[in-house]
Amino acid sequence: MKASNRAFKINVLVFIILTIVLFLLMLDTVGGLRHSYREGDIAQTNIFTNRRILDEIETERLKEEAFDSVEVIKTENINIRENTFANINKLFDEIVTYRAGDNPGLGRKIAEIRQTSKEINSYEISDDEIKALLELESNKVLSLKNNIETVIRSLYDEGIENRTLSSYKERAVQEFAGLEANKNIRSFSNKVFNRQIKANLFDDLAKTKEARDKKVAEVEDVYLEKGDLISSKGATLESREILLIKESGLMKEGGHDYPLYIGLIFLVLLFASIIFLSLISEGDFFEGKKFIPVAITVIIFALFYSWVIKYNPYVFPVAFAVILITMIAGYRVSNFVLAFLILYFSFNPLFLKELVVSGLIQAVFLATALKKERVRREMLKLGLLSGLIAVISMISLDLIRSASIVDSIINYITVFITQIIASILALGAIPIVELLFKTLTPFKLLELSNTNNKLMKQLKQEAPGTYQHSIAVSNLAEQAAEAIGADSLLVRVMSYYHDIGKLKRPLLFSENQIGIDNPHNQMEPIMSSGVILSHIKDGIQIAKEEKLPKEIIQGIQEHHGTTLVQYFYYKAKEDLSGVPINEEEFRYNGPRPQTKETVILMLADSCEAAVRSIKDINMENISEMVEKVIKGKIDDNQFTNANITFKEINIIKESFLKYFKTFYHDRIEYPKEKNDGNFISE
Repeated sequence: MKASNRAFKINVLVFIILTIVLFLLMLDTVGGLRHSYREGDIAQTNIFTNRRILDEIETERLKEEAFDSVEVIKTENINIRENTFANINKLFDEIVTYRAGDNPGLGRKIAEIRQTSKEINSYEISDDEIKALLELESNKVLSLKNNIETVIRSLYDEGIENRTLSSYKERAVQEFAGLEANKNIRSFSNKVFNRQIKANLFDDLAKTKEARDKKVAEVEDVYLEKGDLISSKGATLESREILLIKESGLMKEGGHDYPLYIGLIFLVLLFASIIFLSLISEGDFFEGKKFIPVAITVIIFALFYSWVIKYNPYVFPVAFAVILITMIAGYRVSNFVLAFLILYFSFNPLFLKELVVSGLIQAVFLATALKKERVRREMLKLGLLSGLIAVISMISLDLIRSASIVDSIINYITVFITQIIASILALGAIPIVELLFKTLTPFKLLELSNTNNKLMKQLKQEAPGTYQHSIAVSNLAEQAAEAIGADSLLVRVMSYYHDIGKLKRPLLFSENQIGIDNPHNQMEPIMSSGVILSHIKDGIQIAKEEKLPKEIIQGIQEHHGTTLVQYFYYKAKEDLSGVPINEEEFRYNGPRPQTKETVILMLADSCEAAVRSIKDINMENISEMVEKVIKGKIDDNQFTNANITFKEINIIKESFLKYFKTFYHDRIEYPKEKNDGNFISE
C-alpha cells in the first residue's frame, strides 16, 4: 500500500509538471503569436493569420483598379449635328436661289448672301468668295456642299471633344486644300467648316458613375484564410500588414495581457481535469508505472509539434503517439490522449482543421488495429496504412471543399512520410521505455510467450504435467479475455508462468506424478497443504530471480487468491475427527484477484483442473462443474477487489464451455463434503 501511495504521489507530481508544460506551450503559442509592431518595422518572425480576416487594403486597391479601368463614357449631343447641317443647307439654299436668272442684281445678291452667312457663321465672307460661288455651275455648288458635309459628318461620326476640336480643324484644312477649285472656293469652304464644326461628344457623368459603380461591385472582398502568411521574416511592415496583424488579434496593445493569461489558465485546468478524471477511471493505471511514460510521450509530442507547426503544420506525427501509448497503456488510453492532443492543438491558430479529421481517424484506426497486431513488422505496415488513411481523409476533405488536389500534393506527401517516420521512431522508443520504466509492453509479452525460453523449457522438462496444464489454461483464459475485452496477451503469458513455483517440488503435484506413487499418501494433510500453498511463494521467488514483470508476478500471486486447499483440509478433518482445525492454515495468503486478467486466470486454472478430474466427461458434467467452480469463487468472495461484473463472469463461463472439447488427464476427485466449487490445481 505504501508503494502504491508513493507511486500515486509521483504520478500526481508528473501530472502537475505535464499541466505546467502544456500551459507554457499554449502561452507561447497564443501569446507568442502576438506582436508589437509599427509601420516601417522589420518582421522578426513569419506572421500568419489565426482566423479568416478581411484584407481591407487589398480589397480597396482592387476596387480602385476596377474604378479606374472604366473610362469616362461620352455621349453625343445630336442637336449639334442637326444644327450644323441645317445651317449649311440654309447657306447653300441661299446661294442656289440667288443664282437663278430672275433674281436681283449682283450687288444685291452679294449683300444678301453675305448677310445670311453672317447670321449662320457669325462672320462675313468676301465679295470674291460670293462671286466665285455664284459663278459655279449648279452641280458644282451641290458637289461643294456635299464635300463639306461629308468631311463634317465623318468627323462627327468619329466624335469630337473640345480638347480635340482644334486638331480636327487642322485636318479639315488639309482636306479642303485638295479641292479642285480656285482659292476663293477653298477659302469659303474653310470658313464654313471652321464656323460650323463643333464638339459633339461630352462626358456623361451619370452613366460613367453607374458603370464604375457596377465594376467596383463586381470586385469580391479579399480574405486571408487561417494560416495564411501576413509577412515573411525580415520584411518591412507596411500599413496593410499592420492592419492585418491588428485584425487577426495578434497585436499587443501594451501592458500585461491578463485576459489571455486567465483564459489559458482556465482552459488548461479544464483539460487537466478531464484527463485526470479519465485516467483515474482506468482503475490502477494512474497508480502504476504506465503514467510517467505516457506523460513523457505527451510532453515530447507537444514540444515537437509546437515547434514544427510554425514551419509546416502537416508534420503531425500521430503514429508516434498512438503506437507508443497503445503499447504502454492500451488502446483506450491512447484514443483518449490523442483526442485530447488534437483538441489541445486546435487552439493553435496555425493548426489546420483537416488535421483534426485525419488525426482522429488515424488514432482510432491505429489504436484499434494495435489491439491485435503485436509484431514489429506488422506495426510498420500499420504505419504505412496510417499515412495512407491520413492522405485519403485529407483528399476527401479537399474534394468536399472543392479545393485543388494538385496544389496539395506536397502536403499529402508530407503527411504520408511523417507517419512512416513516426512509426519507426515509436517502435525504436518502445525498448527504451521498457528499460527505463520497467513497463510491460506487448513486445515484452511476446518475448515471454515464446515457449522455447529458458524458464518454459525448464518447466516442460522438469514438470511436464504442469507445463501441459499451463498451456491448457492459457488457451482457456485467452479466449475468455478476448470475450470480455481484457488483455488477452497478458492473460496468456500469466497462464504460462502462474505455476512455475511447482519447479521446486514438481513430483509433489499430481499432474507430474506419472507412473509413481503419490508422495502425499505418506504425508500429514497439514504438511501436504503447506507444500501446495508454498508453490505461490516459490513461484514469486523464481519470477523475481528471472526478472519477470510485476504483472506476471501479480498473476502468480493472485491466481489462487485466498481460497481453501479443500482436499487436504477435508482430509485433515477426517483424520482428526473431533479436533478443531484452523481453516486459515489451509488457505492461500492471497491477495484476492485485483484485475480482470487475474480473475480470468483464477477461473481458468480452477476450471481446467476441475474439469480434467471428471471421470465421465460429457458437456452436461462439464457445465455443472464449471458452474460449481465459478459459484464457489463468488461465494468465497474472491472477486470483491476486482473491477469485474457478473455479466462479464457469465461471459467468461460461456467462453469456457465453448472451449472444453479436448482430452483430460485423471485428477483427484474431491470429497463430497462442502463441495462448493473451490477446486484447485494441486
